[in-house]
Amino acid sequence: MFDPIAIIGSACLLPGANNPDALWSIALHKQSAIGHAPIERQFPQQSHTPWPHDLGGYITDFNTPQDGLDNAFHWLHYVTNHAFNNAGVNPAE
Repeated sequence: MFDPIAIIGSACLLPGANNPDALWSIALHKQSAIGHAPIERQFPQQSHTPWPHDLGGYITDFNTPQDGLDNAFHWLHYVTNHAFNNAGVNPAE
């Protein structure tokens, strides 16, 4: 009915997990990736005292593009390159 597929590489960029191994570690150890907003993403008046309502899942190791690309496109490009690298494929080839 359906042709078989093979998953040869994986990648993710989620709160608390910037790769699949980190994601599995969070799940295995039943940890939470919910936390306070990073200082650089808080409003100036709250920069020293976390507010209870600033809890969320924040991706902290992803830089906003400086080249004018849309954030969603930049995120997709970043994760896709990591998936290719995980599979041992050079995306430039």
